[in-house]
Amino acid sequence: MKIGFIIAHPTQFEGPFFQYAAKDKEHQIRVIYTNPEHMEKIFDPELSANVSWGIDLLSGYSYATMPRSKRMRWLLDEINREKYDLLIINGYSRSEYILASLFARLRGTPVALRLDSVQFGAASISKHLLKKINCLAFKKLYTHFFATGSLTVKYLQRYGIKKERISLFSYAVDSDYFKEKSCLNGEAKSELKRSYQLPDDSKVILSITKFNEREAPWDLLKAFCAMGDEKIFLMLVGDGKERAALEQYAQAHPASHVIFAGYVPYTKLPALYGIADLFVHPVQHEAWGVSVHEALACGLPVIASSRVGAGYDLIAPDKNGAIYEAGDDADLREKLARFLNSPRREDVCRESELILSSWTYASSWRSILEVGQRYLSS
Repeated sequence: MKIGFIIAHPTQFEGPFFQYAAKDKEHQIRVIYTNPEHMEKIFDPELSANVSWGIDLLSGYSYATMPRSKRMRWLLDEINREKYDLLIINGYSRSEYILASLFARLRGTPVALRLDSVQFGAASISKHLLKKINCLAFKKLYTHFFATGSLTVKYLQRYGIKKERISLFSYAVDSDYFKEKSCLNGEAKSELKRSYQLPDDSKVILSITKFNEREAPWDLLKAFCAMGDEKIFLMLVGDGKERAALEQYAQAHPASHVIFAGYVPYTKLPALYGIADLFVHPVQHEAWGVSVHEALACGLPVIASSRVGAGYDLIAPDKNGAIYEAGDDADLREKLARFLNSPRREDVCRESELILSSWTYASSWRSILEVGQRYLSS
C-alpha cells in the first residue's frame, strides 16, 4: 500500500513516527507538509518565542513541502501523481486540507480525517448544532476517522460517526528514548539538582506547561503553597503571559519552594523527568497532553486535571497516577500528598509499561494498515 499524510509541519511526535513507519518495506509512506515557513523552527504565540525541537524530524522517509506559490495546483498534481491507497489528513481547519480531501475522493482514494477534538462538559446549543452540521459534512467527505484517544472516539460517536468508521492514531512518543535519557546516575542527578538549587534529599514535583489562560498551572501552585512542606519543591517549566502573576503568588508564600525554570529545550526534558518524584499536568483544556506519556515513560506517577485527554487512557487511578477535578486545588492537594508518599515507584513503572505498550508507534502503524487494507480490499 501507499499511504499519504498531509500535515502542517513536523513535530516531536509525528517525525519519529514517520521514520518508524518508513522502515516497513512492504508499504510506502509519503508526507506532505503544508507550511514551508515552519519546517525548522515554529513560532509559538503562547510562548512568544521560536521553538526548535532539536532532534532530526525529516530524515528516513519520503516527504514534500508545499511551495509558497501556486500551492493548490501543486497539491492536486501531487495527489494525482502519487496515486495513494489511503490519504490521511491531519485536521480540517485549512483550505488546502479540504481541497485535498475533495480531490482525492473524486479520484476514488479513501480519505481519513485525523483529529483530536474532545468535549469537556456540555456544549452550548449553538456549538452543539454547529458540531452536528460539521459531522454531517464530515460523514460525506471522509471515508474514515482517526482519533487520538478515547475521548475523541466518544466525541465522534456523540455527533453521529459510527464506531466502525473510527480507529486510533495517537500522539505517541518514543517511550524507550525518554526512559533511557531520564535514567541519571547518582552524580548526574545531584549535579542537575544543584544547578536548580535543589537539595539532594528534596522531593520534586514537576510540571511542564505554558503560562497562559488555557494552561497556566494555578491549580498546582495554589495546592502546593497550601501544603507547607519544606522538603518538597515545585519546579514549573515553561513561560508565557501569566508568568509574572504566578511568580508574584509564589513570592507571597515564601515558605513554599517554587522554582521557575523557564522554557527548557525538548532534548533536555528527559533529564528533568529524571530528577522529579511526581509529574502534574494541571491545564484547563488539553485535548491530549503528550507530556503525560513522556512522564509515565520515565517512571513517574502522574496527576492530570480532568480536562487532559491523555489522562483517561494512560492513567490507571491509584496505580500510576490520578485525575483531579480541574479547578479544585483542594482535590489536587490531597492527591499530591498521597502520591508523594505512595505507591512504590516499581509498581508505578510496571503499571505504566503495561499501559504504554498499547500506545506506541507500532500500534498506530498497525491501526493505519488495517484501515488501508480494509478499503483496498473493498
